[in-house]
Amino acid sequence: MAAALSLAALAAPRASADDLSVLRARAESLAASGRCEEALEVVAKAGAPDDAKLALLAGQCQIRLKRYAEAESSLEHARTLDPNLPNVDLSLGIARYHAGDFEGAREAFAAARAKGEKSAELDLYDGLLLLQRADARDAATALDRARVSDSGVEPVASFYSGLAWSSLDDRSHAREALQRVIDEAPGTPWAEAAQRALKDIDNRNPRKWLRMSVGAEYDTNVALLGYGVVLPQGISHQGDVRAVWWADAGAEILHTETWSGGVRAHYYGNAQGTLHQFNEEYPGGGFWLDHKVDNSTSLRLEYDYGYAWVGGADPYLSGNTTTLSLIHDWGDVGTTVVSTEAVWNNYFFQRIEIPIQGSPGANCMVECAPVGLNTHSALDADGFGATTGFDHAVPLSWNGTIVNAGYRYQYYNSEGSEWRFTGHELHLGVHTNLPLDVRLYVVGSYTYRPFENPSVFPNSSQLRLAQIENTAYQQNGFNRRDNAYEVEVGLERKITDSLSVSVRYNYLDNDSNTDVYRFTRQIVGGYLTLYLHD
Repeated sequence: MAAALSLAALAAPRASADDLSVLRARAESLAASGRCEEALEVVAKAGAPDDAKLALLAGQCQIRLKRYAEAESSLEHARTLDPNLPNVDLSLGIARYHAGDFEGAREAFAAARAKGEKSAELDLYDGLLLLQRADARDAATALDRARVSDSGVEPVASFYSGLAWSSLDDRSHAREALQRVIDEAPGTPWAEAAQRALKDIDNRNPRKWLRMSVGAEYDTNVALLGYGVVLPQGISHQGDVRAVWWADAGAEILHTETWSGGVRAHYYGNAQGTLHQFNEEYPGGGFWLDHKVDNSTSLRLEYDYGYAWVGGADPYLSGNTTTLSLIHDWGDVGTTVVSTEAVWNNYFFQRIEIPIQGSPGANCMVECAPVGLNTHSALDADGFGATTGFDHAVPLSWNGTIVNAGYRYQYYNSEGSEWRFTGHELHLGVHTNLPLDVRLYVVGSYTYRPFENPSVFPNSSQLRLAQIENTAYQQNGFNRRDNAYEVEVGLERKITDSLSVSVRYNYLDNDSNTDVYRFTRQIVGGYLTLYLHD
């Protein structure tokens, strides 16, 4: 189009000086009112190929019409005609920038500054070029300088300043700039983009945080009672209502451009309505260390120690967990996390010791184990375990929906024979927004755990037969196999920026070929959560 207009201008009859003055004024008026198509027609009608001001005006209008290659041609012609024409270098740099010629744009902006030109627009595009080169700190400085000197460059300057500060992980300055876009340009695409950028910042790992929740739950199977298993002495029923509470707090103590790390602490507790022997307290803490490999990839090392007790005072578990994760952001196609976790657990619960047939006090009409089976030793769950796998999360364009799926390989080597297994887990989750600012999540998993040995516990039919025959039960003639199916559904709604209310339903079906471990469990709960972070 520019070439056509240039030819038209050359071919058109040359206007007189007076006519040219009138046409130039007319073109300037049309351009000032945003009617650039008409202004370009007037420029062509003027037929003045040697008029630098008209060539400049044509180039500036072509920029507004996003015809950047044509604008570059017009502006180069204007600069040839009059190298000292004000704004010609600036305009040429803008045309080149939008055409993707960043080096050419830098040359033009440098020429403008060499001639003593200063403007908010020049600072704005300097900032954009610096941001394009990943020189975020100087970019933020230039963009903020542009905003302060002329509000006419808003909301563009504040938006890109927010992105620059965000890339430097200066969240305070980033939030301030992006919030300014939302406040000063409401309902615009710039405000919508700023809102998304703010959410991205909020979804990052916070520098300091405190999360506290309280709630109430009903659990249909507190003791995880298996199929055909008689309730233990002192337990009158399987289900119970309980109060629950937990807290999680942490602080970043190391932060450079490529390294960050911090410490964290957590605590979980519950109080059963009547089954107080299952009351649980579980405090713990640890640290994390992150390394930024590049703009899309990072490594994370985490360590956590926890100590649990039940029934108010009885030690239950001392656990150590170390996790190494590789995190890669693929842009629009999502984020992948590949991780390996190692655990070392010590359990303190009292292990069952079933009397061996023929031993003092053994009564096979109640229950006795076959000769050679030491249930106390076999049920020692202390040991080392490892889990490795991946999860991939994909954001969809509909309603803030995120879909994630993954796989984990599990391994546990206990000191006793009962708990040695390998496992394979598949999981799938969906998170999405519903009306009334409600966030819905649905997650499901399937886990297959083939154990290395038969269980020390017989199936119900074998135990009953042994009781009838007044003899030791026979162990199952097969290794234990568990197929675990789990689904959880939750709804959450924010009351304020820091306070939210949620409900959840969890269903677990552990379908085992060993009766003691074959059970179902359902939990329904409601919770109030306070979340404070930097």
